[in-house]
Amino acid sequence: MQYIELIALREEVKKLREITQQNNSDAHVKQAVIDRDEAIIKKGELELELAKCQMEKENMNLELLGAIRQKVMLRQELEAWQDDMQIVINQQLKAQRQEQAGRGPGAPSNSVQRQNSSRRQKDGGSIFSFFKNI
Repeated sequence: MQYIELIALREEVKKLREITQQNNSDAHVKQAVIDRDEAIIKKGELELELAKCQMEKENMNLELLGAIRQKVMLRQELEAWQDDMQIVINQQLKAQRQEQAGRGPGAPSNSVQRQNSSRRQKDGGSIFSFFKNI
């Protein structure tokens, strides 16, 4: 009788071990599912953040291109203005030389001074008056 009880107890222990292992296995599966779900959520959040960063990068690239275009345009305007100023200066020098050549070497150049004075008054008094009109 003790032998039969011993066998019954062994079978019960064996069943309890199987149940325990199955419970442990179920807990591991549940934890794995929870970990997987958290990883999927995290992946989605990271993909959303990546998309936002890519959009921000595109916007910044567009702003940079606009700034570069504006700089190029302003540079071209400056070069054109410098060319115009050089032409004006050359014309004034040419007119001054012609006037001096017509008067002779010893004659004072009061008319050139008067022209420059009247031009300064008309243009606003300085070379930078050009920027006041912009």
